[in-house]
Amino acid sequence: MTEHSECPRRYWLRGKRSDEQDLFFREALAAKGWVPGSPEQWEAGWYTGMPDPAQFRKVSPHRKLNHIPGNNALTVKSRLHETLVAMRDRMIQAYGASHEHVARTAFFPSAYVMPEDYHALQERARRYPEARWILKPTNASKGKGVRVLQDVSAVPMQQNWMVQEYLSTPHTIRGHKYVLRLYVLIASIDPLRVYLYRQGFAKLPRRWSYPFRITSVCILRRCVIGNVRRGRRKSAMPHHDAWLNRYHFTRHDPRKRHPLPDD
Repeated sequence: MTEHSECPRRYWLRGKRSDEQDLFFREALAAKGWVPGSPEQWEAGWYTGMPDPAQFRKVSPHRKLNHIPGNNALTVKSRLHETLVAMRDRMIQAYGASHEHVARTAFFPSAYVMPEDYHALQERARRYPEARWILKPTNASKGKGVRVLQDVSAVPMQQNWMVQEYLSTPHTIRGHKYVLRLYVLIASIDPLRVYLYRQGFAKLPRRWSYPFRITSVCILRRCVIGNVRRGRRKSAMPHHDAWLNRYHFTRHDPRKRHPLPDD
């Protein structure tokens, strides 16, 4: 009997998710001879949410986990903004402020994390009274808790909130705001190895998007207009690229973006 048959590989599924989410993994892994494991014994771990730090110490070339230590630098909005600012600063130091690579980092708006950036936000709002500001939870999704601030001085002071510049002239598809979604697999940190799944898609609401209105695709998905539930529409990545080319845009074209000047 072979070693592989004596010691079948084990998978471990855990975290905040429903049983239906596990069905795909169970069926795919069982077909390859994998068996359920435990938090102590596994060769492949899939955790919805963030696993205990102790689980990262078990990772090896033969034991894979679907997270990397510190991935909240990308998945938490406030930390993501810090990461993008740090990236832009490094590019300025390496290439100079006028370089094309630096220009490509102009896609994200200014942001202020509460409570430490409260006074900087108030000064910014005083200097640019025409600006509008949007309030977001730092670690939420699907448009939860997002709203336009009517009074920037009344922003919550808790640590789980941040304020971003509201873009009054966003890039739209036929007047519709949209979410552009691409998927990447970070297979290794050192050396860095990242795979891009090129067949992404754009999600857009069925309503035309009015200025200064929260039109999150996920929020409009729940809207009911005339007793008819309005859903989402999806556009495959080739269609999105063709649309950009038709109107002489590229994915890196910042002409639709008019942020406040950097301090």
